[in-house]
Amino acid sequence: MRGVLLVGLLLSACAPRDPTAPALPPGDYEPRKEDDTLPLPTDRADAMRAGALARARVWREPPQPIGEVDFRRNPPGGN
Repeated sequence: MRGVLLVGLLLSACAPRDPTAPALPPGDYEPRKEDDTLPLPTDRADAMRAGALARARVWREPPQPIGEVDFRRNPPGGN
């Protein structure tokens, strides 16, 4: 029974599609401009970068030794 089902699924997946159906709906399909760049005002870009680096915190010493931390609970405070 499984074999029949598997053969049926494979045949339906490999079946040719309707040649009269359009590939895409009509319209203009120009590629969009990538959104991975953030344009910054050129007059403030250096100041914005310096401010972001000044506020960045990479590491801070934990308030207690790691062996005493209860990882099942969130740390106190909003940090």
